Amino acid sequence: MIKAVIFDWGGVLIDETLGKMDKYCADVLDVKVENYNVARQKGFDDFARGDITEYEFWQIVCSELDIDMPSVDSLWGDAVEEVFNEKVEMFELIERLKEQGYKIGFLSNTEMPAVEYWKKNNYEKYFDEKVFSCVERIAKPDREIYQMICNRMDILPEESVFIDDKSEFIDGAKSVGMKGIIFENSEQVKNDLYKILNIKNMDNIQEQLADVQERNERVELNKAWETSFMRRGFIAGVTYLIAVWFMWSIGVDDAYLNALVPTGGYLLSTLSLPFIKRYWIRNKQ
Repeated sequence: MIKAVIFDWGGVLIDETLGKMDKYCADVLDVKVENYNVARQKGFDDFARGDITEYEFWQIVCSELDIDMPSVDSLWGDAVEEVFNEKVEMFELIERLKEQGYKIGFLSNTEMPAVEYWKKNNYEKYFDEKVFSCVERIAKPDREIYQMICNRMDILPEESVFIDDKSEFIDGAKSVGMKGIIFENSEQVKNDLYKILNIKNMDNIQEQLADVQERNERVELNKAWETSFMRRGFIAGVTYLIAVWFMWSIGVDDAYLNALVPTGGYLLSTLSLPFIKRYWIRNKQ
């Protein structure tokens, strides 16, 4: 039984960022993107795993490019602020999953400036547990990092689904027993996830629940009207007037007084008579 859904960050909850990050940093450093990309790869894995600081990362990059160090405090942090763009529909999916009782986890290979961005924007409110590669000094697809998020969420790997946009990271998740979905687009992920969870489309569920609630409210209003004093009083008044006119037209003495009889009979018929009702129910059971 699936108890948790665990999400990657870049390319899943936010648009794919690395290409945009490369362009932003290359522009600031005034170098060609392709040259920057080659230099960036020299130290990127160590940076994402937390083995080196951002300063040390830029030392490696700038040495490879034979240029001066960035003049800003955190070029990587500035790039994150500039290019990160969240996928609203994925966070809506998270909210629906939480409403259905699923635990939500976060597992990402990312760098410390991105972690600061994550904290500043209060993403923590969406997740029960989180694992950042740069904090734990271990990265996907190492088996240990998948086991780590499962342990923190107090679940077995086979009780979880991991969503990532890179097949090698999905393979790593599957190697410890997790189910995996490769992100292609939001709609595809939702459909694949609903199949694994064996539930109907949550969008339709929400609509159906809203329809049921609206229908129940209409039924309750109709029931309230049927037993309301306004309805009974109006019908009793009309009944009385018709009875008076009828009795007067056929020459019945004291038509105004005698008209109270059918009116009283109607009012009596609207009473629930709880003691008789209880007797009837007891004999029906």
